[in-house]
Amino acid sequence: MNETVTPTLAGLRAAYQELYALGGPVVTVLLLLSVVALAASLIAGARLVPLWLTGEAREARPETRFGPLKRLWQARAQAAGAIEALAITEARRLTSGLRLLEIVAQAAPLLGLFGTVIGMIDAFRALEAAGGDADPSALAGGIWVALLTTAVGLAVAIPVQALAQGFSAIAEAETARIEALASRLIGQGEAGDAD
Repeated sequence: MNETVTPTLAGLRAAYQELYALGGPVVTVLLLLSVVALAASLIAGARLVPLWLTGEAREARPETRFGPLKRLWQARAQAAGAIEALAITEARRLTSGLRLLEIVAQAAPLLGLFGTVIGMIDAFRALEAAGGDADPSALAGGIWVALLTTAVGLAVAIPVQALAQGFSAIAEAETARIEALASRLIGQGEAGDAD
């Protein structure tokens, strides 16, 4: 393996082991959720970001700019039901995977809070076991460790929520364009039928 990559991987492993030692299995669940959210973000981003691009980058890729709209336009000769079905399919395709991001954004802080509650229980159990010889610094250290899981949960949730909201806005705008075009196509088809 490359010499510059090996120390980085060793550093990541050490950082994870330290987080796990302090935060316990809740940190592992939160890290797994962040990996799931990253994968869902990459998939949604690959599908939605090209629709958001403007200027030359968007003009250079007409297949991404007009992909869903082009498919709707080609379907205009078909019956209104087929156009409506295609519009619904395209709208669903644009929003697929976004629900997973929303779930991760909602679950991560709750899991972090769960880890904090478990850590606080452990800290107070240790305080009780110490009896009259309780050390306030040990309690403070236990609380610090307990709060770590909440911080990790928020660190996962905040960027995932921002991505989910941004991708949702892009998908909603594109869905509105698809619905408007579908309505125009159906209207043109009906006008053509009247001729």
